[in-house]
Parts: sequence; C-alpha cells; structure tokens
Amino acid sequence: EQRQILLARALSRTGQFDDARSVWEHLLNAHSSRTRLLAAEGVDRVRFAQGESLPTHTVAP
Repeated sequence: EQRQILLARALSRTGQFDDARSVWEHLLNAHSSRTRLLAAEGVDRVRFAQGESLPTHTVAP
C-alpha cells in the first residue's frame, strides 16, 4: 500500500491526474483505515486539481 500511495502522489505531481485518481480509488478499499483516509483525501485533491468543485457540508444548528 505504501508504494501505491507514493505512486499516486508522484502521478499527481506530474499532472497525470486520471492515473493518480485511479490509484487513489483503488486504495479506498485498503485494509488500513489510515490508508483509506489518505485515499479519500487523495481523490479530493485530484478532483480539485482537475477543476471539480468539492461538496460542502453544512453544519447542524
């Protein structure tokens, strides 16, 4: 999993966002909850870099 995280980060840095997103999405199914959290953040970063708007979460009153 660590190598895949490094790969996804490298792909993002070099502008290969579709490939990076694919790796991050694969890591969403990882056994480690820490890896799943990193993957969710990675997907969001790639989406933002590609110009997608991220959902906003309202705060309960």
